[in-house]
Amino acid sequence: MPGRDSNPASDRRLVLTLLLLLTVLWLILVLVLTKHSSMSPRRFHLTKEFQQLSVPLSAKQNISVPSCSNNSFGSNKIHYPSKTIADPKFRNPGQIHAGEVEDVNQGMVVEAVTRKALDGSDLSFKEEQERRVAMVQRACASGASKTTYTTVKNFIVADIKESILFCPIYKSASSSWLITMLEMRGSWAPSYTAEDLNRVRNGIYKPVKNLPSQQETAFHTRFLVVRHPFERLLSCYRDKYEEANKAYYFKNYGKKMMLLYREVDSSYSEKEITNLLAKAEQDTERERTLGNPFANPFGPTFTEFVNYVVSRHTDDEHWRPYHAHCAPCTLHYNFILKFENLSTEGNDFLRHLYGTSKIGLPKENAYSGPPTADVICSYYSQLDAALLHKLVQKYQPDFDLFEYSPAAYLNCSDEYVKQ
Repeated sequence: MPGRDSNPASDRRLVLTLLLLLTVLWLILVLVLTKHSSMSPRRFHLTKEFQQLSVPLSAKQNISVPSCSNNSFGSNKIHYPSKTIADPKFRNPGQIHAGEVEDVNQGMVVEAVTRKALDGSDLSFKEEQERRVAMVQRACASGASKTTYTTVKNFIVADIKESILFCPIYKSASSSWLITMLEMRGSWAPSYTAEDLNRVRNGIYKPVKNLPSQQETAFHTRFLVVRHPFERLLSCYRDKYEEANKAYYFKNYGKKMMLLYREVDSSYSEKEITNLLAKAEQDTERERTLGNPFANPFGPTFTEFVNYVVSRHTDDEHWRPYHAHCAPCTLHYNFILKFENLSTEGNDFLRHLYGTSKIGLPKENAYSGPPTADVICSYYSQLDAALLHKLVQKYQPDFDLFEYSPAAYLNCSDEYVKQ
């Protein structure tokens, strides 16, 4: 049977069809590869951008964190600093030499860029809370705290009626929030004053047994308010200990601080030292003129106060670390408010909690911003490098859990920076 002649037009159509199919397959392959590569390299490039923003600390005036030349230790904006000045794990400052300071601080990142990605202007209140909770969970997984509920159960406010769990932290708007919670359940009368708060609280809220196992079913809202640990510590000192301005705290703590850490001539006997302190307490002005060491100044200095704080195994509630007071790795808080931004976050939280922000918080406890940088440095510059190191160690879990950094406070100390 004779063969048929080939049709040139048909052959061309077949070739064109094959070329078209190959082109379509190639385009699909390119799109798949592009989509896959855009998922991780973008994250990588963002990390590279942050790395390029690392600021060397070769001199105090070059660091990117707030220095004593401006008032930027805190504001009503949220700050999310990275690991800073003494990371890794804050080596003993005496072991850090001048040539190493720049290397120690390579982890410092300019806050303006991270703030754009993380603060309330770019994230909704709920999203920001979810991010903070995730950060706490990661820190807990890394062993930031092992505090259990049995240690802190007497500090926790468990409102079964309102399904709210609250850990009040002293010097961090605790009274304001307690009063607000009591008002919402009709347990706070307009005639009550701050002196009535503990009595009313203890009459309403009782410790709950086996709370960790039932916290997420019994308490839909679990929250706390945190503040920069070093700002809170300074606030505690200035309010309760400086110049012995609160009699209760001077009697129970201040005297011990002075007796333990005041530099007194070694020739004095223990009895003579006790008598000198008693005389200073009775007539401070006269004893100051006579050169009594306990009258100049009268009341613990900031250095004496910090020495006492870092040496205690049992802490007063006004300086107890957050992780030891609230057990955030055992009690799973789903709202973490920042004291520095409480005027905004407090309203957002009240809207979530009660459907309105018109309740408000007592105005006398409104946050007007931190002390000026010069005021902060006038205190923290009194601490030597070794004492600063101990202070950071004490509060390191709180820095890790709640994304605070001690860098700006450490920068107040010439001795620390020069080590």
